[in-house]
Amino acid sequence: MKRLLLSFLVFNISLSVYAQWFNEPIITLDTARICVMYQLTYIDDTLHIDFKRQEKQILIAGYESSSYQSFNHHKFVTTGRQKVQEGKMVEWLQSGISSEDFVYHFKYRIYKQQTNGTIVTTDHVFSVGSFKYEENKNCFNWVITLETDTINGYFSQKAICDFGGRQWEAWFTPEIPYSEGPYKFCGLPGLILRITDKKGHYDFNMISIEIPPSGTMVEYYDNDNYIFTTKKEFFKAYDDNNRNMTNVVLETGGDATVAQRASQYAASQNNPLELDRK
Repeated sequence: MKRLLLSFLVFNISLSVYAQWFNEPIITLDTARICVMYQLTYIDDTLHIDFKRQEKQILIAGYESSSYQSFNHHKFVTTGRQKVQEGKMVEWLQSGISSEDFVYHFKYRIYKQQTNGTIVTTDHVFSVGSFKYEENKNCFNWVITLETDTINGYFSQKAICDFGGRQWEAWFTPEIPYSEGPYKFCGLPGLILRITDKKGHYDFNMISIEIPPSGTMVEYYDNDNYIFTTKKEFFKAYDDNNRNMTNVVLETGGDATVAQRASQYAASQNNPLELDRK
């Protein structure tokens, strides 16, 4: 089902839209100092609690800014921009865009900035548009415990917090003094290596840490068409779209079969990371 929906969503978008997407202006935020790959294991359907999905996601952190997104999303856009420069975008889209190498579930990009203390999230709602909203980096009520362990070879300490309607347990290492982590998580005196919600529905686990090649930057993808909003209003647009997925697909050119499957898939997405939609 997922591959069928992907094929519809991908090829229902015109080449001109892709060209515009791959030519989004890039704003350099910082010089990258570290790249961290996380494996996110998650349950998005509480009616099938034993079925877990996985997605690799990448954190690129600099001195005062960072970016975070699906690794395949990052790879897809980076490759697409390269193909545009080479004049090979059409051939690439027709031959390989539906490959498993570029499949990703989460469309968000998350930017953390030390200078103004904000977390900026950009995300997309199918058929509606791209959204952008801000949060305060101090939104995490961390409690650092005395419990320690070795996580992926690093001395680590446990911290807990409530966020997004879930209780979280994080392991951070002071051996890597970056106040960073996966998704929006930050604010601890060391890099978060693993963080899991109490129910075990979302589990971010560090799988690799690399020093990036010289010249690698923390980049922000600018877009004049972003819908500036609040997190609450973004979640409302996302949830409303999912509830109306049958009509959304039909109105964008999908047939009844695709619309039905898209609606079933949207209904199964009943366990978002942030349960608090307010």
